[in-house]
Amino acid sequence: MLLPHSLGWRQYSINTENEGKGKPMTEKKRPELVGVMVLDAACAAVACICLAVARVPEGAPSSAPSASPLADVREGAAVIAANRGLRNLMILVMATMLLFMPAGSLTPLMTYQHFGGDGWHASLVEAVFGAGLLVDSVVIMVWGAGKRRMAVVIGSGIVLGLALACCGILRQDQFPLFVALMGVAAAAIGCFNAPTLPLIQKNAPENTLGRVMGIFLAGSSLAAPAGLVVSGFAAEHIGITAWFVVCGLLTAACCAIAIGSKSLRKLG
Repeated sequence: MLLPHSLGWRQYSINTENEGKGKPMTEKKRPELVGVMVLDAACAAVACICLAVARVPEGAPSSAPSASPLADVREGAAVIAANRGLRNLMILVMATMLLFMPAGSLTPLMTYQHFGGDGWHASLVEAVFGAGLLVDSVVIMVWGAGKRRMAVVIGSGIVLGLALACCGILRQDQFPLFVALMGVAAAAIGCFNAPTLPLIQKNAPENTLGRVMGIFLAGSSLAAPAGLVVSGFAAEHIGITAWFVVCGLLTAACCAIAIGSKSLRKLG
């Protein structure tokens, strides 16, 4: 999360002495960027070490091996197409990622251009966002999202959208509220994502679970870059704050519409 944002700091860093207009990064500010990149690389190294020492139990070999990867994709897609609840869940996840990722990628520009902040302020936003994800992970681990997981997904999506929309209407002197709202958004996106896997496991046939999960991951992964392509163009023409409001309201609206879906409620 930090690295893609930090790569744009050289171009979009703010010089508050020039009324918040973007200026190239000075020699004095470059150590901040280096520090963030080192921290990002260190965190990635820790994650790699954890993956290297983790032991994954081997499952029983499949009695019916697939003919080809393409056949696996077709089978997974067929399962999702045949299950209206899973199909609607995939659409909801893709729509949320399509709308959230553009707004999330523009948080450094929001910090610099709207609030007149610098590298320290941008780092604070990232730290609070990470803390929100961490707190949410602990809560989900202890609570387990309850028995009505789909309600948690939809409710979290609405909270996420409203938090992003509120970020877009803040005044330039309300940076602390922006930080707090980004923490709320992080917790909401965590609550949105966490119950999705159990819902898939519960409703997909066990022998096709891996194929169905692969389709879900591919769909959400493709939606994110598509949203990022649109975000730069839209933010340049309507403004960053307006784009936050648009993304937030559309996210909340998508999840609110999902409340009326019986097939989604039946998932669990």
